[in-house]
Amino acid sequence: MFYSGIHNGDSADIYLDTAQVEKGSFATSYIPTTTAISSRNADLVTVPTTNWGTIAGSMLAVANYPLAPGNSALYRWADVAGNNWLNAYVYGGSGLLYMFMMANGVQYTPYLSGMSAGQYFTGAHTYATGSTNSTYLNGGSRAQSSTQVSGLLNMTSTANIGCYANNSIVYNGSIQRLTVYTSALSSMDVLTITNAIKDGP
Repeated sequence: MFYSGIHNGDSADIYLDTAQVEKGSFATSYIPTTTAISSRNADLVTVPTTNWGTIAGSMLAVANYPLAPGNSALYRWADVAGNNWLNAYVYGGSGLLYMFMMANGVQYTPYLSGMSAGQYFTGAHTYATGSTNSTYLNGGSRAQSSTQVSGLLNMTSTANIGCYANNSIVYNGSIQRLTVYTSALSSMDVLTITNAIKDGP
C-alpha cells in the first residue's frame, strides 16, 4: 500500500497493490500470480527419507496448537498406494492430538487430549516392528495402540511437513521444530528430550 499525495490537508490518494489471498490465518511469502491460484516449490517443505524409519522410528514435534477449529496436519509420510503412512494431526477446537500410522494396511490410531488454542506443545510418536505404536504429549501423557505393528513398506522418498499431501490440510499454526529418529524412543527418552527443548528456540 502507498499514497501519492495529500490534498488540502484532509484527503489522500491511496493505492493498493500486490494483494494476496491467504488460505490460513497467517501470511506466507509473496507469490506473484495472474488470474490463477499458485504455489511455489520454496513454500512446500519436503525431506528426503530414503531407507530410514521403515522398521522403527520416532517423530518429535514442537508446535503451536491452532487457534481456529478444523484439521491441521503437522506432517505426512506415505507410500503411493496409501497402505503405509505416518501422520500427525491436530484438531483445532477439540484439544486432540493424533500421531498415528498405517503399516501394511492396518491402522494404529492412539490419540491424546488436553491442549488449548495457542498453546505450544511437544508431541512425540514412536513405533517399532513387533511393538506398540505410542503417542506422547508434553513428555508425559501417553497413548498406545492395542496391537503390535508391522514394518512400513514401499515408503516414498519424501515426507511432507506442515501439510498433508499436495499442499492440502495446511498446518494452521507455527511449527517450531520437527525431529526424526531412526529408532523407537523409550518413555524416558521422550521425557528427557521434551524437558531439554520445550523452553528452547
